[in-house]
Amino acid sequence: MWQKIFPTFSQSFRLLSQSPCVICDNTGQGVLCKTCRQTIKKPKYSCRVCGQLLIGQSTDNRCRECIKSPPAYESLHYIGTYDEVLSTLIIRAKVGKQLSAVIALQLLVDDFTDNHKQWGQTFADYHLLPMPIPRSRLMQRGFNLPLLLAKRLSVQLNLPIIPQHSITLPFFVDKQAKLNRQQRQKNEHIYRINHQLPKKMLMIDDVVTTGTTIGQLAKRLRREKVTDLSVWAVARGHHSNCR
Repeated sequence: MWQKIFPTFSQSFRLLSQSPCVICDNTGQGVLCKTCRQTIKKPKYSCRVCGQLLIGQSTDNRCRECIKSPPAYESLHYIGTYDEVLSTLIIRAKVGKQLSAVIALQLLVDDFTDNHKQWGQTFADYHLLPMPIPRSRLMQRGFNLPLLLAKRLSVQLNLPIIPQHSITLPFFVDKQAKLNRQQRQKNEHIYRINHQLPKKMLMIDDVVTTGTTIGQLAKRLRREKVTDLSVWAVARGHHSNCR
């Protein structure tokens, strides 16, 4: 369905070269100008497991929560903090269905893989798993943004993508974006495993906020004997309770 919403590569390339910057409307540098790219920030110190902000460097770079109760995944990797540029791009892509925002996010995927060659080698034998979304939301939106991001990562890293029908959700699930932090932590996702899964997987998402959704899926995957499990996202939300 997403093919009907987004044009072909050649059409996308023309849009890329002709459109102003999605963020500041400046022209001449494509859908995401150099200045706006440079405003994307990432904390100097963050937990090596969940990616949450740390107020300073620790002995093993883990937050108190991950030391006390580690998540079911081993590490979380992301481009930058979920504010300003990244939040605008993700909202315009997912909610506004704005093609230029999708292309801008794909360009950031390219930047990430170009700047983290060793990171890509670490996951050379992994399969990519785009975060599943309920069918009701897929029908409403017409596409799954994590899948589009995974497709770009797949091209850059030459990694296979796990088919969407392998892991599914009920037809309707409450949107995390409409819930507060406490409600998100209680909003349980029931994942159904429909096919045998590979042992090494890299979950792909657009934004990780509380980590509840990826945590629930990770626990489900562990029950399927997945041995190596990590997360990659465009953005990470950082709450005020820094550890």
